[in-house]
Amino acid sequence: MTARLPLFALLAAIVLALGCTQVPEAPDYDNPLDPDGTGGDPFGVTAFYVFGGVMVNWTALDQTGVVGYDILRAGGLEGPYDVVGSVTHPTALYLDRDFAPNLPNYYKVRATDASGNGTNISVVTAARIAAPPRLTIADTTVSATRHLELSLEVAMGDSAAVDSLGSFATAVTAVFDEAGAAVLPWDLGAAPASGVWKHFYVRVYTAGIAGTVFHDSIKVRFAPDLKLEGNPATLAERTPALRIIGDGVTMMRFAPDRASLAAAAWLPGGHTHGDHQLGEQLDAQMVFGEFACDFGFTVIDSVAAIPDDLQPLTLVVNGGAPATSALLVPLSADAMATHMRFAETLPELGAASWQPYASQTTFAHSACAGDLAKTVWAQYRNDWTTADPVSGTFRWLPPEALGVTIAAPDTVTGGEVTAIAGTAVAGTCGAPLDLVEVDAGAGWQAASGLATWTYPWTAPAVDDTMTVTVSARVSAGADTATDVHDVVVLPD
Repeated sequence: MTARLPLFALLAAIVLALGCTQVPEAPDYDNPLDPDGTGGDPFGVTAFYVFGGVMVNWTALDQTGVVGYDILRAGGLEGPYDVVGSVTHPTALYLDRDFAPNLPNYYKVRATDASGNGTNISVVTAARIAAPPRLTIADTTVSATRHLELSLEVAMGDSAAVDSLGSFATAVTAVFDEAGAAVLPWDLGAAPASGVWKHFYVRVYTAGIAGTVFHDSIKVRFAPDLKLEGNPATLAERTPALRIIGDGVTMMRFAPDRASLAAAAWLPGGHTHGDHQLGEQLDAQMVFGEFACDFGFTVIDSVAAIPDDLQPLTLVVNGGAPATSALLVPLSADAMATHMRFAETLPELGAASWQPYASQTTFAHSACAGDLAKTVWAQYRNDWTTADPVSGTFRWLPPEALGVTIAAPDTVTGGEVTAIAGTAVAGTCGAPLDLVEVDAGAGWQAASGLATWTYPWTAPAVDDTMTVTVSARVSAGADTATDVHDVVVLPD
């Protein structure tokens, strides 16, 4: 940034060269980009309140090198001043939304060049502003109740008169604290219906001197909406959960039709109601609700309630898998029901106990009793109807089958006595073990033991290496199971 205008330097050089001692008159203001300037203010700063903040204006400089402006604010005339915002040249206004209410606000402006150098701001005129009151009505523009809290904020003032009439004939006084704030309980008064506008008029006083009157409005909006909790398409219970959406309900009552509302008992207002009883008919039914507010009028709303007929209904057994080895089988059915019961036969289903409905549960089947092809019968009911029985099938795979195993050496010497041993298990659904037999080339011979068994075997004498197949057989009732093991016999 240049320290002096080149023209000033040229004139000074000419004066010195001519030996002239006359001093020229000082300009109205020095170079505004010179931080060492001697005085003057080319900016003409002004500040005034607008809705939402303080608008700071100034005169844009017709000066080479100006690229922007810094806006500075202080709480006192002498500062200190802090930068609160910046704009680019030739913009010459700035909206300060963060000013201090109820306190003096002084503003200055300085020009900046591309390197960030700025003018000397100490000579820039300061501007003081006083903002009108800010009126907050419960943080909303509509109300479902006549009783509110009004929040007032002012930049300058010690009290205010508040009224619903522009004449201030019934005004109430609000006194501001040191921060310029006041909270005032307020009764909007009665209203004939939703949509009515209620008005507020505020006049701020400073040391007894009345200021400008300010006005704001709020709309009465009491419109409760009656719904079924969760918005279900159909119902399982005759006492559905009702949901009242909306504020301001002081009293409420319910009936199956509009004409019956007048005879229904009033209940305390709330957001839920669970005691309304629907009719026994399976057809769609209406629920009417009448809701009162403290404005003095009521609103009627209704909702349709449709009983579920439990048709169609499908039982899913074992997640749809055809077989399982589990004793507990998962069952599922998507139904608007209140109770359910299960059995493996229809006669048993009719005698089974009802249990609370759940979309997913488990069923303990009869395991080894009967055929391994299983059927599960289910029946569901709600407050209106009992559905026809439904069924699903699966095959049970017993986790353990009848079996026998051989534990014997792979190689023996001819003529050597060898103990052939093994184990046997009865199937999960089979008869107890009866007999374990071994055939090592001489026909079936009984072994000693059942679950754990042994059989002494003398390997045959051989001239050449040979392989003998040893077989073991277990019997359990009419069922048998066999295992084999090859033994290599070496010559002695």
